[in-house]
This record gives sequence, C-alpha cells and structure tokens, in this order.
Amino acid sequence: MRKTIMKKTTVKKVAAVVLAGAMCFGITNTGKAVTAKQNIRSANEEKKEADASSTVNDAANNGAVSEGSEAKDAWKRGKTVTGEAVTDKRAQLHNPVINASTGAVEFSYIYFGSYPQGEVTGEQLTSDIINAEYVSGDAVVNGEKYRRMTKEDMCPEFSTVERFGKSKYRYFKYEPLKWKVIKMEGETAFVLSEYALNRFFYNQGHKWMNGKEKGQGFMGDAFSKEQQEAITFTANKVFGSWVIKRDKINYIEPLEFRNVSFYYNLSVRLVRETDYTHARVGGDSKEGGRCSWWYEGVDDPSGYKCFVDFNGVIADNPVVGWTEWGHFKIYGDSAYCGVVPAFTLTLTDTALWDTQESLKEKEEEAKKPKWGDVNSDGEVDIEDAKLALKAALNLAALEEKAATAADMDEDGRISLKDAQAILKAALNLLELT
Repeated sequence: MRKTIMKKTTVKKVAAVVLAGAMCFGITNTGKAVTAKQNIRSANEEKKEADASSTVNDAANNGAVSEGSEAKDAWKRGKTVTGEAVTDKRAQLHNPVINASTGAVEFSYIYFGSYPQGEVTGEQLTSDIINAEYVSGDAVVNGEKYRRMTKEDMCPEFSTVERFGKSKYRYFKYEPLKWKVIKMEGETAFVLSEYALNRFFYNQGHKWMNGKEKGQGFMGDAFSKEQQEAITFTANKVFGSWVIKRDKINYIEPLEFRNVSFYYNLSVRLVRETDYTHARVGGDSKEGGRCSWWYEGVDDPSGYKCFVDFNGVIADNPVVGWTEWGHFKIYGDSAYCGVVPAFTLTLTDTALWDTQESLKEKEEEAKKPKWGDVNSDGEVDIEDAKLALKAALNLAALEEKAATAADMDEDGRISLKDAQAILKAALNLLELT
C-alpha cells in the first residue's frame, strides 16, 4: 500500500483544512462519541456478530466450554475457540524431541518481539520506505517498521564500500523473532534465538542484548515494556573461583546447552544469520548463511571466550575442563561472532507471545483492511479522510484494500457519507468498533 505523505504547510492552513472539512460535512462536537456500530455498520455484519455470539453461547450451554465465560474471555488470555473446544497456546509448546527414525531434533517455537532481519530490495523497496522519516535509524511505513543502515553502522573493521555496497543506505524490515524452546518448566520457557541477530565482540554483544536505548540496544528495540517485564533475570553461575555473569538476556550457558541430548546433534549447533546480521560485516556469506556464534563462558581474566564456529565445532574454554571437541578459543575482543540471545520467558500473559499457529492467524487478520485506515498506516486521521473524499469525488482511484477500508457503510462504493464518517473518527467524534 502506498502512503500519502503530507506536504509541508503552515499550522493555519492545516487548521483551515480541518475546519472547512468539518463545516462541509456538518460536524458538531456534542461531547459524545458516536459508535460506528450503531450508525454505519451493515445489517449483515451485525448478523454475523450475533451468529458468532450465539455459537459461543451454544457451545457453553452444551458443555463444550465451561459456563461460556471461558470462551468469551479466551481472546484476552491468548486462547482461541476452535470448533467445540478452547485451545491454549501453551499446549502447543513442548521440550525438544529427537525423532527416532531420522535422528532430527524437533523443536516447538515461540514468536516474541521483533527486530530487523530480512533486507528489503527490488520492487519491495518502495519510495515510501526510502523517503520516510527515520528516527534512531527506524521508521514506520504503512504499518510496517523498517531499519535503515549506513556503512557507518557496520562493524568498524568491515565498514568499506566493497563490503557494504555502493548505495548510501540499505533497508531491513522488522520481523517477528523466532525462538526455539529449549526447556519448559511450569509457567516459564527457556528459549534460544533461531538466528544470530547481530555481530559484536563478546562483551559488546552482552551489553547490546540488554540495552534499552532505541537504535542501540536489543532489549529496547525488540520488545515492548510489557514484554521486557515478562523476561526473567538469571542469577550468576559460580564454578569454584570462576563466575559466569548473567543478566536478563544472555548467551546460552554451557550447562544449559550440554545437559540435553540434542546438544550433540551437529545440525542444532549450526546457526544461520539474518540479512541484517550479515550486513554488519558484509562480504560473501558462508554456505547456507551460517556464522560462528558466542556462548557464555566463565569470566576468564585472560580475555579468552567460548564460541561455536560456522561448522558447528565448539571452541571451549579449557579452564572448566570441557574439551571433547578440542579446546581452542579466541579473545572476546578480537572477533565479531554472531549474537544468539537466550532467556527465560514467563508464559502467563499469552497475549505477549505467539506460536506458529497463532502468528499465522494474526498475519491473516493484518491483511484485512481496517475501517477508516485508508492508507494502512495504523491510524485513522485527516489523511485518510482526504483520500476517501478524493475517491468519493472521482478525483483519485484507490487500490482494493484501501477502497474496502474507505467503504464505511459497506454498500460497495465510496461516497461523501464514508468520507464524513472517517473525518469524524479522525476528530475523535466517532468511535470505530
């Protein structure tokens, strides 16, 4: 969807446009919100809602769900009514399982938070994305969030034109973060990122994972305040005189990884990096997009750190005696290995996270037009009213999704009545339900 960008103008002109529109449409502020459901929703839509409500109540009366309240409150708790039963998202999660026939490790996944991952190129890189106003490197365009990268945003040793490319900017889309469930325990799940989400020196990576500054820290960029609160703090681990320092988000710690049989499966130790992560160093990608990645080691005064190389070979710190794959190691401030975050997530508020099934449902829902949001930027404002008015006067044509969003009374055409309803909503005189 294209996004209409308002041209620079004076405050007086904006006020005049709003006032003139209000006068033309005969809007008066009565101090009361007029609900769209009462005034412009079609009889067919109300019938659908009545049928849906009846279905839920019938299910409750027939004993499919307890007392009806279970189904009626399901959405708030992250549950969905499917057929005659209520399915809890948590029931879709499980500990890793090794397939007896293939030897492959089968994980369940949680989708939680979002971060720049896939690069936007070709026809997908629209003028709206290019010309958007980026703050701290990010911008929202038509309801989607993007990160703009410059050569200076690369890891310093790799910030060359040869590695970055000749373009001044590269663009990456914020996408849902995919986490493999390593261990379920009560109302919590210990999870590990499916991908390397950035590249840093060891200590820099740890600081980045827990940083809350927009554009600089993973915690602040990837998660809402409520999601951050759902991540639990992990206590330090002590091995004799050695300490593994912990925070909310960490590299996976050796015992967390080793005390499960799937750790010995090579394919699990092979980690791929996202487009955004690879752009931090540029150059040719390893086969399959794999990269070496850090895991948590003891606080070694020598500065040596533990990592897994891009072939899945584990480079251990010999101090703690784990040497079954050899014990070579590297200085933490000498390599930009991949950062693969891990943390313990409290699952109680299921509205904060998704499973693959619930995420698919949300994505399908997002494709549907939202009433009044003609330019699909997530808000109903004067710009939407202007677009609807132009369409009603045959001064502009709207694409299918925009036309559906503008057709407030669902009569198959865009009229002045539709434009009036959108303007009322933009001025908070009408509540869209």
